[in-house]
Amino acid sequence: WTSAYRKNALYSNFDYSAKMRRSGAENASNYLAVRMGSAVDSTNGMLWNPGYILGYANVGMYVIYRIDEGGARTAIQPWTETDAILPGDWNTLRVVANEGQFKFYINGKLLRTFTDTTFSSGAVGFQMYKDAPDSGILEVTWARLYGLLAPAAEGDVVSAQQEALNLRALQSPERGTPELSPLD
Repeated sequence: WTSAYRKNALYSNFDYSAKMRRSGAENASNYLAVRMGSAVDSTNGMLWNPGYILGYANVGMYVIYRIDEGGARTAIQPWTETDAILPGDWNTLRVVANEGQFKFYINGKLLRTFTDTTFSSGAVGFQMYKDAPDSGILEVTWARLYGLLAPAAEGDVVSAQQEALNLRALQSPERGTPELSPLD
């Protein structure tokens, strides 16, 4: 895990991003977890829930989870195909939180947008992590957490092709993890 945080800020107005790849386990999944929290546990310090997790698998799929206050995760976008992922190469994951609107990007391609105004202030931070801790090395070249000085301009939209893939995944009765197979 790697993390960065900024305390006592409005986490509804931040831009989080990280550039990462997996060495030695090209078919595994990597994640960028955007965490928010306003409660402090007297034993463990800051409670990092709730939050969101943006993940990708080198087989060309991504997932978005919402983390509740208790730490349980729910897929708000189940594993979904996308051409935004560069298999086995460096991928930049980005989450922009702006006045309750969340935008999720991989390599500059907007994958999903939704609104959640439930949480508005507290500590913010993010972590990069991998599945299967004993498989390969998660490499991160940089990670950034910026506060937005003003609301971000509107304009970018999810492509019609990606929106169709998102909808198909949401309607699918099979909402498991992607089938990970060796890359060709």
